Amino acid sequence: MIEKLVIANRGEIALRILRACRELGIKTVAVHSTADYSLKHVLLADESVCIGPPPSAASYLNMPAIISAAEVTDSVAIHPGYGFLSENADFAERVENSGFVFVGPKAETIRTMGDKVSAIRFMKSHGVPCVPGSDGPLGEDADENLRVARDIAYPVIIKASGGGGGRGMRVVHTEASLLNAIGITQAEARAEGVREVCGRREATTRRDLGDRPAQSGLPGRVRQHRVGELQAAGKDMLGDRGLVGRENAGQVPLADPGRRRDPRGSRQGQGRARYLRAPRCRAAAGARLAGRNAAQDRRHARRVGTG
Repeated sequence: MIEKLVIANRGEIALRILRACRELGIKTVAVHSTADYSLKHVLLADESVCIGPPPSAASYLNMPAIISAAEVTDSVAIHPGYGFLSENADFAERVENSGFVFVGPKAETIRTMGDKVSAIRFMKSHGVPCVPGSDGPLGEDADENLRVARDIAYPVIIKASGGGGGRGMRVVHTEASLLNAIGITQAEARAEGVREVCGRREATTRRDLGDRPAQSGLPGRVRQHRVGELQAAGKDMLGDRGLVGRENAGQVPLADPGRRRDPRGSRQGQGRARYLRAPRCRAAAGARLAGRNAAQDRRHARRVGTG
C-alpha cells in the first residue's frame, strides 16, 4: 500500500490526484515552481517542495529535482498526472531505478506505444485490426513511397512516428503532392527530434452528416458514403454494440455550446434562454423592473419638488 505520494504536476490535474489520495488515505507531496507556491493544490497537500523557477524545463520537467523531492520527503511513489513527464519513458525508468513506484505504464510500454511504427507492429502482432498504412517508416526511395501510397489508397496522411498534438501531419489527396509532403514532414520531424515518418489511410469523419459542404471540400453525399463505409467496417469488427445509430443517438449539433436557441428560434445568450424558459423567472424579473422604475420616479419627483 502506498503511504505517501509525490504529485509531479500542477493545477487542476494535481487537485484531482490529491482528491483521490485523500479518499484512499494516502499522504501527498506537492512539487511546485517558485511562481506556483500559492496554488490550491500546494496549499491543500500534506507537504510541498519547491523544485525550481517558473519555466517548465527547470521545474516540472526537471527529473532530478522531482526524484529528489520524493527522497527528502520519504515518499513511496510519484504520480506524473498527464502532460509534462507522464509519457516520458526515461522518467518512468529513472523513477523505478531510484526505488520509487511510478504511477503509470511501464517504461517499455511507453516506448512501444509512444512510437507509431512500433505501436502498429505491436497491435498487429496481437491480432488487433489497424487502419491500412505503410507498416513501417517511409524511406528516401521515391518510387517505393509512391507504390506504398497507391497500396494504401488515397487520401493518405503522412505523420511523424513520434510526438503528437497534430504537429508534423499532412493529408495528401493526389500522387502529385505526395513526395513534397513527405519531404516537408520529414524535415519537421527531424526538427522535433523524431527520425522517422510513416503513412496511413486518412479516415477523418465529421460529426454533422447533413448536406452542408465539409471543411475538406467534399460534397455531403461523398462524405456520407465514406462514413457509411467506416460504420459498416466497424460493425463487422465490433458488432452492433460498437455502433450507435443516428436514429438512437441523435445528431451532434455544430452550434457554439455557449449559446442556446429560445423557443422562437432566434439565438440568445444562456441567461436570456433561461429567462425565456421559466415563466416564474419572467414574472420575478418583471416585478423587479417595475420596482426599479417606481423608485426612479420617486427620486425624480423629490428632485423636482426640491428644485
